[in-house]
Amino acid sequence: MKFFKLTIFLIVVSLLLIGCTESSDEIKIEGLKLDTVISSIKEQGIQLELISQENNSGDSIFQEKLNGIEPTTYSTSSGRLYIYVFPSEGSLEEGIRQFEQKTADLELILHGQYQVKNILIFYHDLEANNNKERFRKIDNKIRQAVSVLKNYDKEEAP
Repeated sequence: MKFFKLTIFLIVVSLLLIGCTESSDEIKIEGLKLDTVISSIKEQGIQLELISQENNSGDSIFQEKLNGIEPTTYSTSSGRLYIYVFPSEGSLEEGIRQFEQKTADLELILHGQYQVKNILIFYHDLEANNNKERFRKIDNKIRQAVSVLKNYDKEEAP
């Protein structure tokens, strides 16, 4: 009888422990999420269209994995936006360090680089060298979106 009670007790405890542990393959994000960033950018009047990975040629330095994170790529009316969502600000700093190492010997095209909290954004205009004014307009709008995100607090979210 004692053996039976002990077995039942161990089964119940095991089930409780299994039920209480969190098993998730998702990366925990400490900071901003992609949808919040996209909303802020769109509020500045920038039209974005998601580029699927199948349609993404992968030939840009801005598309490379940084600290294990692949960017989500969007097309704008004039260029491309690459958004990296890192799990934390520390992870972002490591991603920036990797980007700087990868590009140290490269002559990069005109581009914008923006960071806020755990987010890294690159923007490049496909014709920036021919139309710097257009680049500046989009760059200013992205900077405004980033400025809004700096003050974003999760508790304010709807």
